[in-house]
Amino acid sequence: CLVGSEMCIRDRFKGSMCFLFFGENAVRLVVYAVTGLLTRQVLLFGLASLPAAVLALALAAWLGPRLEEGKLQKGAIVLFLLGGVSIIVKSVVFHT
Repeated sequence: CLVGSEMCIRDRFKGSMCFLFFGENAVRLVVYAVTGLLTRQVLLFGLASLPAAVLALALAAWLGPRLEEGKLQKGAIVLFLLGGVSIIVKSVVFHT
C-alpha cells in the first residue's frame, strides 16, 4: 500500500485490531487454563459462540469498506469502552 494512503491506514488499523484481539484472547486462554477456568462448559460456550463470530466477521467485511475511517475508529473505541464498563459492572454486581 502507499504510505499515508487511506487504504494503507485502514489496513494498518485492521491489522492492529486483529493483533490486539488475538493477543488478548491468547493471554485469556492461558490464564483460564492455568487457573482452572477452562472447563467443558466454557469450551462449549465458545463453540456455541462461533456462529455469532462468523456472522460478525461477515458483517464487518461488508460494512467496513462503507464506513469512513474516523467513524470506524470511533466505533472501535466505543466497543472497547463498553467492554471495559461491562467487566467493571459484572465484577461489582457479582463480586468477582
